[in-house]
Amino acid sequence: STTTIIETIERGGTLTDGLAEAARKGFLEPDPELDLRGADAAVKLAIVAGIITARRIDPRSIAADDLRTLDVLTVRARTRRNATTRLVARMSENGSLSVRYEEVSRDSILAAPCGRVVYEYTLDRDERRMHIGSGLGAAATAGALFADIRALAGEAAFRAGAEAGR
Repeated sequence: STTTIIETIERGGTLTDGLAEAARKGFLEPDPELDLRGADAAVKLAIVAGIITARRIDPRSIAADDLRTLDVLTVRARTRRNATTRLVARMSENGSLSVRYEEVSRDSILAAPCGRVVYEYTLDRDERRMHIGSGLGAAATAGALFADIRALAGEAAFRAGAEAGR
């Protein structure tokens, strides 16, 4: 939803135009405030980060940007530099979590088009994983997250078994 809104702004539209386009395409959450406040992305980040760290994370504790505070002129200036703006959810090496609008090069995998989601995990300093898939709407997003959780749980069990066998 946020990618659709941002792309509309990049083409000269307004936030209202972008919201109307996202609604027309069926991309907004039933409560659009969840998209606008970054709360939907924070929930997904809390789930994935919770699996990785084996701790319960309250999504309300994650700092998240509100789309309405994004400067339209900044968004458009980025397009002139062959960049775009994307909502990026991150877990830093120290474990802090954030959901922020960031400038992303058009060549970056994070500049995925509308209809694609990108998850990047750094499992340790030498192992980085990326998952790219569809994630529009509640069912598609839940399916993508469930597949990631199953994969992570399987890897964790495999690693635990390997450690126990040493």
